[in-house]
Amino acid sequence: MKKLQMLLFSLCFFPVLLFGQNIITNPSFEGGLTDKGIPNGWLGYPQTGASLALMTDAATAHSGDNWVKLTSATGGYYLLYLDKVETKEGDVWDFSAFLKDVSPAPAAGNYAALKIAIKSVTGATFLNYEVFQEGVTGDWKKFSNRQTMPEGAAFIQATIVVNPPDNSAETAYGVDDVRLELVPKADTTNLIANFSFEDTLAATGVPADWIGYAQTGAKLEVMKDNNAVSGETWVKLTSTLGGYYLLYQNTFPAKAGETYEFSSFIKDLSPANPGAVFAALKITAKTAAGANIKAWEIYQDSVKGMWGEFSNIQTMPANTGLIQAVIVVHAADGAPEAAYGFDNVKLKMIHDNEVASTFPNYVTNPGFENGVTDKGIPIGWLGYPQTGASMEVVNKSSTALNGSNWVKATSTQGGYYLLYLDKIATKPGDVWDFSAFLKDVSPAYPGACYAALKIAIKSVTGATFLNYEIFQDSVPSYWKKFSNKQTMPEGAAFMQATIVVHGADGAPEAAYGIDDVRLELVETVADTTNLFANPGFEAGANDKGVPVGWIGYAQTGASIEFKSDMATAHSGINWAKITSTAGGYYLLYQNAFPAKEGQTWKLSSYFKDLSPAFPGANYAALKISAKSVTGATFKSWEIYPDTVTSEWAQYSNEQKLPEGTAFIQGVIVIHAADGAPEASYGVDDVRLEITNDPGTGIEDYETIPTRYELSQNYPNPFNPTTKIHYNIPREGNVTLKVYNMIGQEVASLVNENKPAGSHQVTFNAKELASGMYIYRIQVGSFMSAKKMLLIK
Repeated sequence: MKKLQMLLFSLCFFPVLLFGQNIITNPSFEGGLTDKGIPNGWLGYPQTGASLALMTDAATAHSGDNWVKLTSATGGYYLLYLDKVETKEGDVWDFSAFLKDVSPAPAAGNYAALKIAIKSVTGATFLNYEVFQEGVTGDWKKFSNRQTMPEGAAFIQATIVVNPPDNSAETAYGVDDVRLELVPKADTTNLIANFSFEDTLAATGVPADWIGYAQTGAKLEVMKDNNAVSGETWVKLTSTLGGYYLLYQNTFPAKAGETYEFSSFIKDLSPANPGAVFAALKITAKTAAGANIKAWEIYQDSVKGMWGEFSNIQTMPANTGLIQAVIVVHAADGAPEAAYGFDNVKLKMIHDNEVASTFPNYVTNPGFENGVTDKGIPIGWLGYPQTGASMEVVNKSSTALNGSNWVKATSTQGGYYLLYLDKIATKPGDVWDFSAFLKDVSPAYPGACYAALKIAIKSVTGATFLNYEIFQDSVPSYWKKFSNKQTMPEGAAFMQATIVVHGADGAPEAAYGIDDVRLELVETVADTTNLFANPGFEAGANDKGVPVGWIGYAQTGASIEFKSDMATAHSGINWAKITSTAGGYYLLYQNAFPAKEGQTWKLSSYFKDLSPAFPGANYAALKISAKSVTGATFKSWEIYPDTVTSEWAQYSNEQKLPEGTAFIQGVIVIHAADGAPEASYGVDDVRLEITNDPGTGIEDYETIPTRYELSQNYPNPFNPTTKIHYNIPREGNVTLKVYNMIGQEVASLVNENKPAGSHQVTFNAKELASGMYIYRIQVGSFMSAKKMLLIK
């Protein structure tokens, strides 16, 4: 037990693994004998006629100089065994040794056995696995006994048994290079096949599943000895004459946002100038077609003469479809030879970092590729440094996640740096997801500082009344995605997203990298009182620039231009610019809605005046028309707001409908005033609503949902069919589509006009592969999305 405790103690300070390590301290008997003639580190038990002899003869040993000869005569057996070792249920142990039969008259009935005894917590043996090695010959050959620990296992004890058959004069066996190792459980996360080079060599001399490329003077050798990290095999790569050696496997599928760790145990075997040469672990991101996108080659310049584990961790950039990992060995200038050992090579995806999204990004300069202002702040952003804090845009594609640029925000002296966006209009119930890729580049005490993603909630006056600040206290030294997702509370009129970098107490400097920032409206609660579909134009426009769901009528010289720019929209991303020249007007409207006399209706819109000449002398009008049952207009009210400025403001027209009204129509009118060469107005967030309806009771709508809603599919997980429910409080065009995790549409379930009510659709995924999928609904300005899992 003390030996195991010392071994475990040593593992805390040396870069080796318990898994795959030989825990026998004197495996090849080179460590001498005790005063009882037993090899150090071993125990022996001879019955009458059995004995042990230490043979010192390199010519007859399997390795080294020594081996043990165990002899049994007159039917007595010899046990050579180890002290018991702690274990637990489920552990897998492999007990192996090189054996040869040195009996003076070998008999088929002789045997050597490798025995694993299973013991309870009291040390009592309750199960024996004794494997009889019947094929031992006069030549050294490896034999083994591998067992999985059963329930109740607390200790194991490994024993070599030599015993002659009845009436045999003498049985003698040679024993050398004994191993007892805890076998790693199958690592399904490692993409590398034959990661420890144990498999049969290919005809080229390169380990199976690997590809080797050698420049002049470079070579590969497969080594089989007791110096491996685990097992018996490792690879030695040598470079001379400045030539390099590449050892790699074929590409593996990957996608943007995934983080991979490429690691290996490495030791420096260079005969001259050790440390002056280098071994590199290289990761290359490729497109699905195999074209290189970006490569990261990490030079492991601190490799020593003993095994140590080294790694290269990288997050895949946009358009990644494949990944390739390469081991590189190269002699530095003037170094006669570079030689390195490699073992236990791994390539694992350690973070998914989902980047696929069907939602628009409200950040206009998310990757900082659009340059900086005259104050050095990225365009589209605002910055605020306290004393000792700073920000710089780093232009280095090899260290950026995507593109060439990323932001480094630094805090010293306890001051923080704020990098933030302008406020955005929102409303209660909206769900916003604020995310960014971050990495810790602090020179000292990394992890002791923090970066935070903060969402501030503001009232209609712009005053902040609530902050959601998520401290990302586990930011690694490589790019990783972090997010802050919040539902807007009652009273929310605006939200503001901020990245905060701050040094912890006592930390001289906090520095964080920032890249690929996203701000997404992932769910919005539709305003059921507004009868207009697509009121904020977020559902897009047709090929003529007219927003979806709207009708445009232009006289000569009048036009509409669809704008998609969060910075200039009133809310959301989209708005419309309507222009009138040469006295022509432009009408923007939707089809008439049923109405009746006595109801009061209000038409409203946000306007801003963009006229290049005579601003304020032109006009935008809000027009309400009452229509008869035949659709004929018999009364109109056209309100000309004469105070429209260059800033967004809301204007309205509210009217009580007269006798004979069967329909109502709301129209936006833009017209240039007499003598004005051009009238241009921005239009956004248009509303048409009933503000008073004395003749309608709530009972008329009892069976109609009061809000838009997308439910979680059922069942989930599913195979291959599942049902998706959704509610819409009024008639509208519904699109319900399914996307994979890289944003590709894989199914369109609904794309048609649907009446108000509850609806259900069945999704059959029999043609799709297992995995996570996103389903997304859009009805006018309402958008919502959820995830579902297909398991086949």
